[in-house]
Amino acid sequence: MTTACRCAHPLTAECCSVVSLGCLAGPDGAAVAGVKLARLARLARTGVRVPGGFAVTAEAFRRHLADSGLDAVLPARLAAVPDPRDHAALAEAAAGLRLLLRETPVAEALRAEIARAFSLHCNGPVAVRSSAVAEDGSDHSFAGMFESFLGVRDPEGVVAAVQGCWASLFTHRALAYRMHAGLPVDALAMGVGVMNMVPARVSGVAFSMHPVTGRRDRTVVEAAPGVGGAVAGGPVPQRVEIARAGGRVLRRDPGTPTGAGPLLSDRDLTRVVDTVYRVEDVLGHPVDVEWAVDPEGRVWLLQARPVTGAAPEDDDTDWDPTAFLGDL
Repeated sequence: MTTACRCAHPLTAECCSVVSLGCLAGPDGAAVAGVKLARLARLARTGVRVPGGFAVTAEAFRRHLADSGLDAVLPARLAAVPDPRDHAALAEAAAGLRLLLRETPVAEALRAEIARAFSLHCNGPVAVRSSAVAEDGSDHSFAGMFESFLGVRDPEGVVAAVQGCWASLFTHRALAYRMHAGLPVDALAMGVGVMNMVPARVSGVAFSMHPVTGRRDRTVVEAAPGVGGAVAGGPVPQRVEIARAGGRVLRRDPGTPTGAGPLLSDRDLTRVVDTVYRVEDVLGHPVDVEWAVDPEGRVWLLQARPVTGAAPEDDDTDWDPTAFLGDL
């Protein structure tokens, strides 16, 4: 990942529309391009392997709304959003909001900035990932609600994917989640990460604590073949439960048969677990990470967030968003 900021002035929330990912490692990174990308930049600075690329900032999103006139249209539409318990009406309203974001043209100046950044920072297909400014705290998580686009190959494709990420702020699930959690429906801004694709041999998710029982002496790794398999659906992932003390494998679930046995060798598994613990040490709380292993056996971090519910002991949150979303 690039670590030198290429901005012509100090990085602030009102900074450039496009910045290198390395610019986001400082204290203002989350305000500039969202929590997800700021975490990745911070972790890359500590030596965790993160794909390189650039960010389309939250300020670019705000400028797009202002330049296109959507900053006047969206609040009026949101004011009419129905009760979140009326799922059919909410879904219809959300679909209209998303259509506005996807079909409103992006200014030529931003298109040109994205094309320049793509030429400078990208060396092949990219992943375009949403990074909302207020995303993924210890008491709430938008995991899986915002869009990502894999295998995008050119600047025009990136522009379309960026618009898709912006539009995903207004999915049925994301709107209902914010309304039930008491979060402002119109306050989020969206940064977007454009990151080089890892040619993954195997990829998946991992939790530094058990995601179901909450046991902190257990680590869980899920793996599927290729790119994003255990994250985006497809085969049932292989699942390994590991004792934190000593690293002993306690349980293996084979998932969908692949005919090739375990997807992760012992060395692969050790490297993935070591990466998870490194991320937890840097961030200071139990984590849920997305990872990929390339053909050379290198582990790449694609995303890191707190395990929802692993909040500080004085957090008095008693609403269960997971239970709510299961009803949608």
